[in-house]
Amino acid sequence: WRRSLKCRHKLSPSIAKSPHLYLLPQLSLNPTQPAMSNDESRLKWYEGITKYQWLVLLIASLGWVFDVFEGQIFVASMTDAMPALLTPEPGMEPAKSEVSKWNNIALGFFLLGGAVGGVFFGALSDRIGRSKTMIYTILFYSLFTCLSAFAQAPWQMVLLRFLVAMGVGGEWAVA
Repeated sequence: WRRSLKCRHKLSPSIAKSPHLYLLPQLSLNPTQPAMSNDESRLKWYEGITKYQWLVLLIASLGWVFDVFEGQIFVASMTDAMPALLTPEPGMEPAKSEVSKWNNIALGFFLLGGAVGGVFFGALSDRIGRSKTMIYTILFYSLFTCLSAFAQAPWQMVLLRFLVAMGVGGEWAVA
């Protein structure tokens, strides 16, 4: 798409030489001039994309896959995990309303953590860069997902879900 439109404005020399100048749209402000030539109209959508851009796409896609996988693990296991945390003694069943209440609290804190993580890691990426921040967010949510297995009380699971969501929300902000 970037080759299909022509640009009439000039870039400053420092921006034009930047290695991070990826896909600037090339706009035509002249309605009498065609937007693309015959050669440009035959290009495939993926032509002109660099190896680095493919790598970034792959890493971001894997991050999303693991985010979704992590979320589905909790949803699939919350019918077992939360009752186990609420059971005072082996063999006893906690009230379904109590299990539902704590599951809803955990999901609510997950949503809140995503928002907090997006703001926190978004600001961090402005300081240290998106690549480093992406690594930190993936490590952050992976660490707290692992620690969720060691929760001994419902409030610990809620806190860990909040921290997991901070990493996930941060990843969404910098991806």
